[in-house]
Amino acid sequence: EVIMYLNDEIQKTLRNLGKITEKEVVKKEGDIYVAFNVITNESRILASDYQLIESLTSNKRQGAGKQILKG
Repeated sequence: EVIMYLNDEIQKTLRNLGKITEKEVVKKEGDIYVAFNVITNESRILASDYQLIESLTSNKRQGAGKQILKG
């Protein structure tokens, strides 16, 4: 089973939106997003934020590899 932590940019966005705390990181386990507290080792499922996280990760993938051309 592959456990994938979301990239730093998405984690920062979720913190800014108040979806996770400064002590939490988000990982994807299967098709579930889990907020994991690195201090207490507690986990919680981010069920209500699934669509938000999917759109953030989708936007990140679409922007991958794109560069601004300067002329």
